[in-house]
Amino acid sequence: MPNEAANQEQTFLIDLLRATYQNQEVYPILQHNLSKLNDNLALMLRKWVSDRFAKEPAIAINLARVIIKLYTYTCSPSKNRGYSN
Repeated sequence: MPNEAANQEQTFLIDLLRATYQNQEVYPILQHNLSKLNDNLALMLRKWVSDRFAKEPAIAINLARVIIKLYTYTCSPSKNRGYSN
């Protein structure tokens, strides 16, 4: 079961980053996965990004931009109302 939960969290993380990259609405994804928004997600993001940067350094800047964009939308939702990101 722990592997299944970790896989679901990683899938959620990748879906969230993909939606952000594709300028799709992220709030429904977040709302549907509230139980996955925890400290473990932050740790998983850190590890996943570190692994990606090590394996594919050429994508580092673009991936960092996506993470910053996601952070901006999630940390200032009132500022971004009306935008689908």
